Amino acid sequence: QLYVPVSTNAELNALDGYGYLTKDLKLGGAQTRKKNAAICLNGHTVTAKENARIFTTDTNNKITFTIQDCTAYTDAEGVYHAGKLVGGANKDSGGALLIVAGSTFQLEGGILTGNTCLAAGGAVQVKGGTFNMTGGQISDNKPVNADGEVLNAGAILIAEGGVFNLSGGKISGNEAANGGAVYVAKGTMNMSGGELCGNKAGVNGGAIYVAANG
Repeated sequence: QLYVPVSTNAELNALDGYGYLTKDLKLGGAQTRKKNAAICLNGHTVTAKENARIFTTDTNNKITFTIQDCTAYTDAEGVYHAGKLVGGANKDSGGALLIVAGSTFQLEGGILTGNTCLAAGGAVQVKGGTFNMTGGQISDNKPVNADGEVLNAGAILIAEGGVFNLSGGKISGNEAANGGAVYVAKGTMNMSGGELCGNKAGVNGGAIYVAANG
């Protein structure tokens, strides 16, 4: 595939197809993905605007959106090095990413880290959509309300019939009340590979918590 250079927020938002970042980007607000796109972070960091998500999808655009990093590597000490999606902080669930019904998000490489929200799902809310994780890392995310109380779903909240397919990558160091890594409120999680380690829950489910109606 031919990847085109992406150097500005506007180019990132308009990307239709394959692109690679040429530098770090600080977003001016959450970007709603309306076109199929695969973004190679290329070792760079995308930082959210204060109190905003990084990317969202909407029910009017049935798209597949992929994050990857062609420069990612794991060093001799086992540390994964890659571009990052950081700083997402939303008042609703899903600090960095919202995946709604009809849309698919694929994480093939890169790191989602340092994201939070005032509800559940520190990094990602799968709200009826599909999230396929084949690589990359989701680490050190934590949902915290305005009173400082740690909430549910440290990394990923699956709700409203959403589907999370985990076949590769690593989810680690996330924290929540229930479901340190993943909280299945109402939906499906399929795990055929990947690694969940070092996640923490104050109540139940250090790695995975499935609600009664999940």
